[in-house]
Amino acid sequence: MYSPFFCVWGTVTNLSRKYSVSRQFIYNEKHKLEYLISNSLNDNNLDKAKLKRTHVLKQIFSLRLNAKSSIIGISEYLHHFENQFNSVGFISQVLKKAGQIVGDKLDIDLPETLTIPVCCDEIFARQTPILVTIEPKSMAIIGLKLANGRKALDWIEFWQHIKNQNIEFSTLINDDGVGMKSAKEKFLQQTPRQRDTFHTVSHRLGLWKTRFEAAAYNAIEHEYNCLECLKKTTSKKIQQKRQNNYTQALVKTQQAVDLYEQFTFLYHCLLECFECFDKNGKLKDLQKVTDDFITALELLNTLKIDGINQEIKHINKDLEELFYYYHTAQSIVNELSTKIDPDILNQLCLAWQVHKKILKTKQINRSNALKRKEQYLLQTAKEFLEDKFEPTINQVYKELNNINQSSALVECINSLLRPYLNTSKNQPTQEMLNLFMFYHNHRRFAAGERKDKSPMELLTEKAQTKDWLELLMEKVQSFC
Repeated sequence: MYSPFFCVWGTVTNLSRKYSVSRQFIYNEKHKLEYLISNSLNDNNLDKAKLKRTHVLKQIFSLRLNAKSSIIGISEYLHHFENQFNSVGFISQVLKKAGQIVGDKLDIDLPETLTIPVCCDEIFARQTPILVTIEPKSMAIIGLKLANGRKALDWIEFWQHIKNQNIEFSTLINDDGVGMKSAKEKFLQQTPRQRDTFHTVSHRLGLWKTRFEAAAYNAIEHEYNCLECLKKTTSKKIQQKRQNNYTQALVKTQQAVDLYEQFTFLYHCLLECFECFDKNGKLKDLQKVTDDFITALELLNTLKIDGINQEIKHINKDLEELFYYYHTAQSIVNELSTKIDPDILNQLCLAWQVHKKILKTKQINRSNALKRKEQYLLQTAKEFLEDKFEPTINQVYKELNNINQSSALVECINSLLRPYLNTSKNQPTQEMLNLFMFYHNHRRFAAGERKDKSPMELLTEKAQTKDWLELLMEKVQSFC
């Protein structure tokens, strides 16, 4: 029970200055006073006070985590509804205490070792790194730590904290960050690494495609302007000069368009190598894929653009790790082929690949075209499978979802966490990150493939019967 007197901003500070005592001394005396007052009340009043305080705590947690409100915003909201527990100091202390109680460990009892693939990356609050490790299939946050740096020792300490919870990594999926890469070599020598395909290729070369496209359009526009100027010329002397300008513009336009088309073709050849299945739904041969990838890089080198050549040097490193997911795909396909007719399995694998493209595309026309293609492939398979179609397609999609190529899902966590960082002026505490991790892992997805499931349910494959707020209140009931 908290006294309303101490919920006024600045009260404790003013008392400590007036009587030259520490703030902790005042808080200690305050707790003694609350204890005496609570003992003097009858049981009925105590129950009412506890219910009221529990209701306030629920409001604070819901406003902070669900509504992503700032502490000042929560204070103003509670004050508006004449709630006595509305001081910024009180709210801040409640959130801090709750963050300490839920802790920075995964909220799960593990009777035996949990072996999972993990995606790792950093999120930044201004210059402060936040180390993130998630399980990609469920999007469950396995670890979230406010760190002093992102060097190898920081990552090793972070991963050791996770491993101490009886969790092992089957595959490490990350980009080419120096600290992470060094930490992996020192600490996780036996753990296979899947090099992030997005950051390796799309992130490095995608910007060049945009640049070449813009340059081609600018050249076309310049050519058009030169032609218009030529048409309006009456003087023969000026006409010759403008004719030369137009001729040069034609040449430059052709060069810009050729460069854009050549680069785009080779860029898409590289991206196509990352698709596991060919147009018939068969798993591609890894050696052929690697050879095609290297050939496309060599042809890109012939464009003789310094910036691109530098990027290609980075891409060429550790190509085996770039295509490690093919080994996972091969294992999954081999297992499924013992249960499903190979021709039907090829159809379903191709449908799954199309489905993954639907999730990535942002263009509505392309998305609709891909959806029609997926439906066609599924309908063909349905005619053969009949009553077994639903369980079969669910099994195939579920197994193939274990193929992980990128740690880009950490960017999703970044987008979810960013509003909380903004409302805390980019000055997060570990307690705040603990609360966010607990909330994210136990709240149910509102849309998408994971709709109505929480990350923890997907990770453990056990039903979660209670809402995240109920689970949190059970955790923090010690100070309710």
